[in-house]
Amino acid sequence: MNIPQVKNQFASDTDPLLSALSPSQRKMLLDALMADANKNVGGQEFDLSKPPVEPYRYREYPKCMYSRDGKQTINVRDEEHEKQLSKQGFQTKPPAKKSDESDAA
Repeated sequence: MNIPQVKNQFASDTDPLLSALSPSQRKMLLDALMADANKNVGGQEFDLSKPPVEPYRYREYPKCMYSRDGKQTINVRDEEHEKQLSKQGFQTKPPAKKSDESDAA
């Protein structure tokens, strides 16, 4: 099987811009390009069964508010929405569960 040889285009003397550079300048340019390429790749290995995850970041909103009777819940978007729902009788803690008389017997 014949494998075609790929010529390094960077080292080619046919490019007028590259032919104007000295060998040391070419080496410096290639080193800079390789360092930049490695920086973009990340260069870190990780286990595919345990992919990297973002660390937990606390956010106050959205959060849940409950009606006084506990039959309705609404997700609050921001502080203004929370104040508006508080005026309508919603609260941030669920109402205490009432024990039925049938449970006591």
